[in-house]
Amino acid sequence: RQARGPEARETVARGGPEQGSGQRAAPPSDRPPAPAVQDVRLAERGLDLDHDGREDKYETSGAQPAGPGIVFLQLPDPGRKAATSGLIGRLADSASPAGRAAYEALVAHAGPHNAGLLRQAVSAHGPDPVQAAVEATAAIAAEYRRQGLGDAEILTAFQSGQAATDLRSTLDTPLADAELAAVADLVLLPERRLTRVQLAGVIGAQVETGRSTIAGVQAAIGSPVHFGGQTGNIRGVIAGAQALQLAPKELARLAEQIAAGLREAVQAELLQAGHRPEVVHPFVSSLAALPAAVTVPQTTATPVARNDEENSEEA
Repeated sequence: RQARGPEARETVARGGPEQGSGQRAAPPSDRPPAPAVQDVRLAERGLDLDHDGREDKYETSGAQPAGPGIVFLQLPDPGRKAATSGLIGRLADSASPAGRAAYEALVAHAGPHNAGLLRQAVSAHGPDPVQAAVEATAAIAAEYRRQGLGDAEILTAFQSGQAATDLRSTLDTPLADAELAAVADLVLLPERRLTRVQLAGVIGAQVETGRSTIAGVQAAIGSPVHFGGQTGNIRGVIAGAQALQLAPKELARLAEQIAAGLREAVQAELLQAGHRPEVVHPFVSSLAALPAAVTVPQTTATPVARNDEENSEEA
């Protein structure tokens, strides 16, 4: 995977299923990045030589827990370690131009919530304890991988609090658990990748269980951020699935047919089943407009912390 630098995390990609990948630009040398909205990243399907439905470059070792898509992490390379250390150091003087630029870079890279927690930790304790937590987090994640844990299992270890316990056993840190989670998000860059079919299945499951909102879908895939340019399409699929009374497997099947280029056949099937055109046409358009693959951020924060801060946006 291409390295992702904290100076510029390009997280926005708009458009339909053929939109270009959401790869992030390499960090500039001195310039602060332009403000960015943390958002889902869209990507075309890549090579799948083993025909298991997962893009080969996102294959990870170890077991994947129940849940849609595939989780992957990126431990920092030396360049990203140096860039992260520089940002944390400059946060110590948050009122200076350099401090403000560092904070803006963290907002673009880690989101405003995590950037605020990191600035809070540096302000209260200085940059050294935060930097020590960065190094300890990277070391713990590397040790988990050495033990054979897959990326999803490592993320679960952080979300369950086990990683924080392991870290505190080796590091006397003044950082609160929420601040340690912000550090871990910065270090590991956790993400989940789903195909259109998998996302449709998630949407269907939320409709079936009565959580037919944007926030419900967001929570189901563990994303701490909104869907940005895809929000309208997801709302359209939710509305259509409700009106057509589609079970999750049926919705996923229709998405799979659309992915195979059978959009007109899907539309004809629904119309022949007696559904109204004014319901069928916008539903099929929204389902077809979902990206072929979507990559969404994850967070190492515990479920309790995530629920306290969950976006309350409704569909």
